[in-house]
This record gives sequence, C-alpha cells and structure tokens, in this order.
Amino acid sequence: MSQTNQVSYFTLAAYFDTRHFKYLFFMILTSLYLLIICANVLLIVVICLNRSLHEPMYLFLCSLFVNELYGSTGLFPFRLLWEKSRNSPIKSVGSVLAPVPSLLS
Repeated sequence: MSQTNQVSYFTLAAYFDTRHFKYLFFMILTSLYLLIICANVLLIVVICLNRSLHEPMYLFLCSLFVNELYGSTGLFPFRLLWEKSRNSPIKSVGSVLAPVPSLLS
C-alpha cells in the first residue's frame, strides 16, 4: 500500500505580506519590460542600418537581441498578468514552467 499526494495548485508566498506593493511591483515589471523591448529594438535597428556593423560578431549580437525579445515576450506578459491577479493560486507546475522553453531557445 503506497500513499501518494496529488498537488493541483500551489501559492507563491513571501515572508511578508506583499499585497500593499502589488501595483508598485506591477509598475516596476512593466517599466523593465518596456526598457528591454526598447533597448533591444534600438540595438537591432542600429546594427541593421549601419553598414560597418555587418560583421559576424555584430550579426551574432543581433541574433542574441532577437532571442532576448522572444524570451522576454514569452515571459513578461504572463508574469505581469500573474502580478496583477496575485490572490489566485497557480493551478499547476506546468503553468509556471510554460515560458521556460522560450528562455532556452
């Protein structure tokens, strides 16, 4: 006879109550997301427009910037939605690990 427990949800908690800082965290994450998007787009445009930067090293950096855009677009919107509706528990481990493949690509 074996005992198994099925966990269908879990709640992320801190050592103090963060409900009062919910909108502050949301604004910080939103500004960080916008900063990442603007910086990466600016660097991609500069590399594409400047002919002297069409070297393998800069093209590799450009592909890294595109990868950062892809990863942050996969992660930040879901994190912002979770931050806004913080009282609801996370339904399963799969929903937390969903953005991981976009970070690894």
